[in-house]
Amino acid sequence: MKRRKREPELLGDVVKRVIPGAAEAGKLERARRKWRATVGDRISSLTRVISFRYGTLKVAVFSAPLLSELEFVRAELVEELAEGEDALVLKDLKFSLKEE
Repeated sequence: MKRRKREPELLGDVVKRVIPGAAEAGKLERARRKWRATVGDRISSLTRVISFRYGTLKVAVFSAPLLSELEFVRAELVEELAEGEDALVLKDLKFSLKEE
């Protein structure tokens, strides 16, 4: 029996095909790192990036006053998140109040 020869594939393409959601998980982790770098450790400890899909970053906030402040500076945060080598392609930034 003759083996059919295939073109070599990139490992990333194989992982995406074999493990559904691997690409999304990588994007989410990158978004979490960028969020922490943008807002700093203190605010990052009071928030949690919960999803990054279709250009929308969703962040849970564990403090009502902080939620108000983040809403106030949303436009500036979007700009900062979209800058630098680790920039996110961001269309929207949404916050929701959550209990810890």
